Amino acid sequence: MNEDIAAAVGKTLFVTHERMAVSQAYEITKALLEHTPELTAALTAAKEITPTNAVLGSSIPFHLGALRYYKEKGINSCYDPLRSDPRFADLMSRVGLPQ
Repeated sequence: MNEDIAAAVGKTLFVTHERMAVSQAYEITKALLEHTPELTAALTAAKEITPTNAVLGSSIPFHLGALRYYKEKGINSCYDPLRSDPRFADLMSRVGLPQ
């Protein structure tokens, strides 16, 4: 094929309420990101899920439990878009990360 074609692209976000327990959100994030082969068996698109690309393109703040998982994996790119949010300093101090 030698020409461009129009295509639609989407992103799946897992969303929860901020009052969900940190430990529960952490375990859900960990399960989703560490069991992609099982997810891919049910949904082919899940093969694209990795801890690194899971943080890209979110327009909403991450749950503290998810942030804890990403911190443990050394993934910091999910914090940058939040710096303009006035709750950023509080969030970072609660999870023990530098601002």
